[in-house]
Amino acid sequence: MSVAEHCSIDLPCAMVGAVCAIEGLRGAVAVVNGSTACKYLAGSVVEMQDPLGPRLDPRWPGAFGQTRVPCTNIDQEDVIFGMAGKVEAALREVHRRCRPRLMALVNTCAAAAIGEDLTGLAAVLEEKLGCSIIIIDAPGFLGDAAVGWQRAMEAVVLKTARPMEEEGGINIIGPSLLHGNWANDLDEIRRLLARCDIPVNAILGAGSDLAQVESLGRGLVNVVLAPDWGLGAAKLLEERLGLPFLKDLPLPYGIEGTDGFLRAILAHLGRGQEFCGEEGESVRRRIIPYLEDLDRKGRLGGAAAALFGRPSLAIPLGRWLYEYLGVLPVVIGLKGSAVWEDWQKEAGPLAGETRLLFNPHPLAVQEAWAEARPDLIFGSALERPWAPGAFIEVDYPMQPLLTMRPFLGYRGVLTLVEEIYHALMYYVLGNCDT
Repeated sequence: MSVAEHCSIDLPCAMVGAVCAIEGLRGAVAVVNGSTACKYLAGSVVEMQDPLGPRLDPRWPGAFGQTRVPCTNIDQEDVIFGMAGKVEAALREVHRRCRPRLMALVNTCAAAAIGEDLTGLAAVLEEKLGCSIIIIDAPGFLGDAAVGWQRAMEAVVLKTARPMEEEGGINIIGPSLLHGNWANDLDEIRRLLARCDIPVNAILGAGSDLAQVESLGRGLVNVVLAPDWGLGAAKLLEERLGLPFLKDLPLPYGIEGTDGFLRAILAHLGRGQEFCGEEGESVRRRIIPYLEDLDRKGRLGGAAAALFGRPSLAIPLGRWLYEYLGVLPVVIGLKGSAVWEDWQKEAGPLAGETRLLFNPHPLAVQEAWAEARPDLIFGSALERPWAPGAFIEVDYPMQPLLTMRPFLGYRGVLTLVEEIYHALMYYVLGNCDT
């Protein structure tokens, strides 16, 4: 793969990633230790990505008109003379209004740069309020949202996870509010595991709650859904609690990927002989007529695609397009700082065939499109406005999906084939002949 380096403007900063990590856990509240400018961005992202979550009264001064993510609202005077007073007042008020089991004070750039030690204050308040408090340094200058998410989750693990004698099911690590279709994808994974009678002990990430996270120690094995985000937490759990994580686990994109994902988990549990590929075969039979229709019209095999998103989405999705549909990913733009160690191995046959961009600037994206002329483009709402071909939103930020339309698992195959069918049939070359 050829590589071009550019500066990304797509992912929010580390502070937003840390806030999203905490706000994805029911029973926990993130408190932004900074100005309202930082709070507004974090609050709007969480409101958009988790609209069913607990809501603040927007009339409360600490909410500043939003329904999520309170703020200490430190100003110039606090930066000069100290912010402990405002921090204590904010944490007390958040506890009174929300009664969380854990509060995470997320330091923004100003708070982190000053370096005021608030650990003593947090310890005193923990005892007085009967609520766990963690302090997370996640200033914007530290990096992008993936860095902040990782820092926050590792802090939560260090605070709450303990060894346990009794055993539960598997732990799922990695879902984030900053993954575009996280709720539908997580529902599909839960459904598939239930069909195979694989119990889920806990989820570390979006769609979980603090009680689950506290029970991570009962897990039999950790399953990492997004290794570029969750691998660090999995390694920490292995180090602290002796919990293994499944290495070389196929990510559940496409029928073969989903089969491999379920087979690997069952095999680790000593139940490999129980795997049944009936649902995968049913999905295959359902999509074949539409894929054959595209082939007859010359719009599938040999089509070119461009993909933009986090590595744990763009790479396995690109492989599925290439290996199963015969669509060549001519450009892949990997977003974010988090690229797990085995990503080149995961790229497989795409190596040498695909132009790879790391954190591409919009101008570099347009240049790549002009050269490659892709028929299909997978990305976020940021790429959509200037996309030269048929466009499919697959990553943050994206329009909400109100129906059960995941990208992962067997039902994810139906979603993606449906999107591809309509895009190629009705958009490419402006030909609407069915």
